[in-house]
Amino acid sequence: MSDKLTIASRTGNYDVMFIDNFTEVLKNQYKEDTFVILDERLVQLYKDPFTSILNKEHYISVKVNEQHKTLDYCQHLIQLLIGKNIRKNHTLVAFGGGIVQDITGFISSILFRGIRWEFFPTTLLAQADSCVGSKTSINFNEYKNLLGNFYPPSNIYIDGRFLETLPVSEIRSGIGEILFL
Repeated sequence: MSDKLTIASRTGNYDVMFIDNFTEVLKNQYKEDTFVILDERLVQLYKDPFTSILNKEHYISVKVNEQHKTLDYCQHLIQLLIGKNIRKNHTLVAFGGGIVQDITGFISSILFRGIRWEFFPTTLLAQADSCVGSKTSINFNEYKNLLGNFYPPSNIYIDGRFLETLPVSEIRSGIGEILFL
């Protein structure tokens, strides 16, 4: 790992680490007490690291869209995690953009009254904005981001290589957010 930034938060300090290879973090840090929620597109783009390093029983790939940022979908994922024997002392890890972050952070904050979670933001918007601030939110009926709280991850790992696979529209969206903060 090359650089680290510590974020001071009222809800707890956490580190943002700029890394060169997410695969190394997967190999070195994630064991049987880790469960992963990841954008299904990442499994297609980076199949080998996810399928060879992670225990297949310990990850859930999700289709990312606004329709999944709901209580019903979070309940579905919680049911899957319970079926995979997640426990209070385990860690939940998110790989994806803001939607995966919101879903995973929200679940982490309510499951067992809060479990440890970590985040690998894979979009420029998530790397530049949403990963810092520890806010999690989901939609309720027709209301966007109505339910949520502040529940910081223990660590955030930013690997710039994820940006190489993004469409131009997502890069522009991230740049727009950076410029107009």
